[in-house]
Formats: sequence, structure tokens, C-alpha cells
Amino acid sequence: NFFANPEWRQAFLDIKGTGQPVKFNGIDARILTEEQGYKLDKIKHEKQICMAWDNPKDDLRKKFTKIAKWIRPYKIMVYILIGYWSDEAEDLYRVKIINELGMDPFVMPFSKNNEYQRHFARWVNHKATFNSTKWEDYTG
Repeated sequence: NFFANPEWRQAFLDIKGTGQPVKFNGIDARILTEEQGYKLDKIKHEKQICMAWDNPKDDLRKKFTKIAKWIRPYKIMVYILIGYWSDEAEDLYRVKIINELGMDPFVMPFSKNNEYQRHFARWVNHKATFNSTKWEDYTG
């Protein structure tokens, strides 16, 4: 995690100074501060900033709502682990929250052998289908 480094401010200035796009993968949303969020929004990105919401017991709705104010939401992809600590309702809740905030949910099934997990991941991760079909109507 880039921001776990106590020298992150200097590292950030060094990266920004190159003018090159950067790929941030694995930013911990739980500890991201307002200062860090605004800084992330100000540099060039190679791809979306990647975060995760693995445990549904961590209700990160309020945190992601704050992050959406600091960083333009379309710049953020959120990995959502399903089938490990979660049930179907918790999976759908996390996906809906991230999508409603304008971020890009990306489902990671814990068990690729589980039919529900494969089916749900296919629905969410295929954006044309996800944006045009409700989960309860998806037959994929």
C-alpha cells in the first residue's frame, strides 16, 4: 500500500514530477485520508485506481462516499470478493453501493467452481450487461 510508507508525500512528489502516468493497485480505502485522495485525483493515471471491498462486515459505504468527493469516481475500480465472508445479499449490496457512487465494481469470485459466484461475476464484470439488466432479470 503506497500510503503506508511514512515517506509517501515525497514519493508522490517524485512520481508527479515525472509527468508520467502511474498505476495505483491496492490502495487501502479504509485508511485513505482526504489529503491523499485529493492528491491521487491530481496526477495522471495509466488505468483506474484499484481499491477493494473484500469483507462485507466492514461497512465501507460512508468511506467510499467520502472518497467519491476526493477522487473523481470514474477513476476508481473496486474489487469485490464474493463467496468467502459474504452471502448473495451482501454481494449485491456492495456492488450497488459502488455503482451508485459512479465507481466501477469488479467482482472476484472466491470459488470459480461455484455456479452462483461465476454467474454473478459474469453479470457485474460484463459492463454492457450490468448497465442494461437487473440482477434478478439476468439469465446469462
